[in-house]
Amino acid sequence: MDRLAFAIRLETEGEAFYTQQAEEHKDNPLGSVFHFLAEAEKKHAALLRDRLEGLALEELPDEEPQNLFERFGERMTEPGMRAGQIDVYRTAVVIEQKSIELYSDMQSGATTPDDKKLLAYLIKQEQTHLALFENLEALLLRSQEWVESAEFGTREEY
Repeated sequence: MDRLAFAIRLETEGEAFYTQQAEEHKDNPLGSVFHFLAEAEKKHAALLRDRLEGLALEELPDEEPQNLFERFGERMTEPGMRAGQIDVYRTAVVIEQKSIELYSDMQSGATTPDDKKLLAYLIKQEQTHLALFENLEALLLRSQEWVESAEFGTREEY
């Protein structure tokens, strides 16, 4: 399978996963995070389809914030969050890591400036998504840790 076609499939699968999670979490703040990410993956797939069809790369969108955790993180501590969400976060981490690895590998073999620019953009986008889920996972795990006394012992600051 062509690597560009594989990348499109990976983005489409990510969109489907995030859309499903948005529906499952529509009753809590995480729904808006997943909806946002589903739309981002959809845009990534469209950009890749354009390159597969040989279309010239146009100006890349710059609408995504640099730090998604700042945008959504505060809302993730609200009531209504489910305990099993850690598995969802971990699945999202795997999806984003696979995308980063694929795009990094593709970038090393890219020959045209448009391909290099697009892949650098996608790597940056996926790294931002990855950081969001790593931070959410840490936030959830920290809330489950038992601390007898924060006064004693070495604790990681957060």
